[in-house]
Amino acid sequence: MTKVGPAEHAFGVLEYGRMREVLASYAATAPGKAVAMRLAPGESAEEVRRWLRQCDEMRAILRTSRLPLAGVSDVAHELEEVARRGRPAEPDELYRVVDLIRVGLSLRALFVSNPDAPELAWGARGIDDLPALREGIALKIDPAYGVRDDATEKLG
Repeated sequence: MTKVGPAEHAFGVLEYGRMREVLASYAATAPGKAVAMRLAPGESAEEVRRWLRQCDEMRAILRTSRLPLAGVSDVAHELEEVARRGRPAEPDELYRVVDLIRVGLSLRALFVSNPDAPELAWGARGIDDLPALREGIALKIDPAYGVRDDATEKLG
């Protein structure tokens, strides 16, 4: 019989894995589900209190607003696959990066502009714009038609 420590025993008794599955089922996006499945208990009382404040702030925001999540996809996984296969990214894969950056900027604006969400605003300030990437892809890729005719001298 394998001995387990007190933390592992508690996780089993509390069905921590099942709790993560339930939480993940409420996530609106695949990346959100992945984050929920990786959650671990807080390491300090202050960390747990901060998370609870963030939950309270998010609950208040959701009473009056919808999160601008349209366009979120697991671009990290897609681009890892592109790199693994050693092929260029397809136009739609590249444009999903632009969509993700735009969603991030919309979330940052929502949280930072809300005076009642200081914890969420603090985290949102870390969302980078990446204008060179966002604008560079948009200049070369049309979301409906793919690579633009003027994307390179060879095409133009």
